[in-house]
Amino acid sequence: MSNLYEVTVEIGDHALKKRDKIIAYLKRLPFFKKDKGYIVAGLPSSYLSRVITAKGKGVLRNELEEEFATRVTHKIWDINEAFCYVTITTVYLEDPPTEEFVYNETDYHQYKEIPIK
Repeated sequence: MSNLYEVTVEIGDHALKKRDKIIAYLKRLPFFKKDKGYIVAGLPSSYLSRVITAKGKGVLRNELEEEFATRVTHKIWDINEAFCYVTITTVYLEDPPTEEFVYNETDYHQYKEIPIK
């Protein structure tokens, strides 16, 4: 059975000084390496400067879609050192219903064990 997926990661409102580190992390994921996908980030001087979109195809190994999405989101938050919006959409290409995981500020606070104000 194949585990071929199309994955889209959208990151918004991240710290500009962490942008390059977030992009470097995304480039290490198998979905976004060289010819398997792409990463688009707004120019630093534009209003889209705090938006990063990555899309690609690859095999999801030994993880469920939600486990993958949670792991990637937590790593992005760790790199960013603060909350930022993360939306991860996975499409199982062998039988494509779409699953989307949207993480909000409450999720961030729970992950970092910060009391919600």
